[in-house]
Amino acid sequence: MHVLLTLTWGETAITNQSPPVRAGHTITVIGDNLFLLGGVVKGRASNDVFKYNLREGVWSIPTVTGVVPAALVSHTACVISSEILYFGGGDGVEVGNTLLVLDTEQFVWDMPATEGPVPLCRYGHAAVVEGVNMYVFGGYEVRHGYSNQLSVLDSSRLSWTVPFYQRYASATSSVPFHVLCWK
Repeated sequence: MHVLLTLTWGETAITNQSPPVRAGHTITVIGDNLFLLGGVVKGRASNDVFKYNLREGVWSIPTVTGVVPAALVSHTACVISSEILYFGGGDGVEVGNTLLVLDTEQFVWDMPATEGPVPLCRYGHAAVVEGVNMYVFGGYEVRHGYSNQLSVLDSSRLSWTVPFYQRYASATSSVPFHVLCWK
């Protein structure tokens, strides 16, 4: 594993076996832990969860219960408190628009019901959190192509809103496989 410190890359010590090589996964930070989910491993979509303790340099595989998702690739992940909100992506066959929540204290999956206009199925989109809101932008919609839809999930009410949406965006006005940054 490599860590960027003061604009200089350096290696960090890992005391046990790292997860397999993968692409299309997400990694998030909560406290002293990194959480890795999904991606493509040896050509197959995966739904595995790994936890890396930053202080100890140790990878582990937590036992997770609840509504375990299908494999996820090219999804997004955002942290609110001790929960990770995952949205969209696919399982290697179909693309989805499901909201999944992983409670990182109890290690329980949930697929909560939401209200409002749920974003269309997509992958390669970006998401970022500000306060209790998760903003989801762009990506590739299977039925409509590249998207510039911005959707907002109020995580406290589990309610979606769409402040702006251009139904059919041209490839030049859309930005697939991008990153949103905040602060």
